[in-house]
Amino acid sequence: MSLGFAARPTTLLPLTVLFVIAGVYVAVADTTQAAYAADLLSASFQGTGYGVLSTVNGVGLFLSSAVVRGLWALVGPSAGFGYGAALSLVAAVLLGLRPISGARTKPW
Repeated sequence: MSLGFAARPTTLLPLTVLFVIAGVYVAVADTTQAAYAADLLSASFQGTGYGVLSTVNGVGLFLSSAVVRGLWALVGPSAGFGYGAALSLVAAVLLGLRPISGARTKPW
């Protein structure tokens, strides 16, 4: 998706497709995070867990926006979207390296 925006599409169709993909991605990512948090936390800690998750997401979004803004201003739009694509690749690799266990236990 970041690479699609980095290509700087100028017509309405590719922009529409990219924004639809972005919207679906955000919906899936937010729902998956909340569901995973619910699986990890006991009922008495779920409120705190959702609060911590939202705080970490908010701080991460703020910092990433600041970095992308700096790259955009200093280098250009392609640098900002390239940074997003590179971080997405790193995240995918790290998730792929994570062991998958069949039985999860609640740590709290």
